[in-house]
Amino acid sequence: ELLDSYGIKDKPTTIKNPQANSTIERMHQVLGNNVRTLELAGCHLDSVNPFAGVIANTAFALRATVHTTLQASPAQLAFGRDMIVHTQFVADWARIRDHQRALQIRDNLRENRRRLPHHYRVGDRVLIRRDDEIGPKMRSPTHGPFNIISVSRPFNGTVTINRRGYHEVINIRRLLPYYPRV
Repeated sequence: ELLDSYGIKDKPTTIKNPQANSTIERMHQVLGNNVRTLELAGCHLDSVNPFAGVIANTAFALRATVHTTLQASPAQLAFGRDMIVHTQFVADWARIRDHQRALQIRDNLRENRRRLPHHYRVGDRVLIRRDDEIGPKMRSPTHGPFNIISVSRPFNGTVTINRRGYHEVINIRRLLPYYPRV
């Protein structure tokens, strides 16, 4: 209802795809770092709103810090002014878009350099990496094997697997081809 009232289209994300929430995750990281830098034990905090100052400081930091990809701060882009030095800022949106796209291509090439080409097909068996889990040192680094029941068309880097009775859409970056022992 809230999203509809603002004309926002709901786009669910998965827990295993933090890139989709990268902006908010980065904001949470900045907020956490800001809270940690304050020595809250020795401070007198307001009983009604103890974190008002912390949130205001963090909001200013987020708005005034120059984004390395955009080469401008969010405040400069939104308001056309710098928040620290009172000067006008004119955004060159075409240059920003081209620079952002060049960085995306560079990062994709760097990430794909290590990848061995493999074309997943329906019926293939795969293993799921456990990169994000902390566990015993001698534990297997993968889950599986699982059967691929569909490959996205047009291919967007995801496949659907049958994971113990339920279907899970999963990115191929988390998969390894399964080769049975002979």
